[in-house]
Amino acid sequence: MAKTKKADPASAISAILQPELRGWTVHFIKCPFVKECGFCCPDLRRITINLARIYGPEHLVRKILHEKAHALGIKGEDEAEEYAREHAPEATQRLANVGWEPAELLQTLESVVPESSHVLKPEDGFMVTA
Repeated sequence: MAKTKKADPASAISAILQPELRGWTVHFIKCPFVKECGFCCPDLRRITINLARIYGPEHLVRKILHEKAHALGIKGEDEAEEYAREHAPEATQRLANVGWEPAELLQTLESVVPESSHVLKPEDGFMVTA
């Protein structure tokens, strides 16, 4: 059985963001590793990866979709999370179509994002519960 050729990490994240935000660029400082994917704020990326380390790789896909929802104009956190949950299965499939699983993508991103000493606070916009 032929294996799907793996896309580069930036293309993998772009696959999650499609179709509405293909080529999406936000106003944050560009990350030299993942370009034009919308996941380019270093602090946001670090926090997202830390949460994915805690809650599992599927959280990575949902968080990227959560930020996509905001970029599409969905302002509320609950609404953005609902959008992310609703679209996660098809985004995960698009990710698979370019040769990636969420766990592999998380591992690749972890290799370029250092462990953070950042402590999540309410102003970070995340509610972390036990």
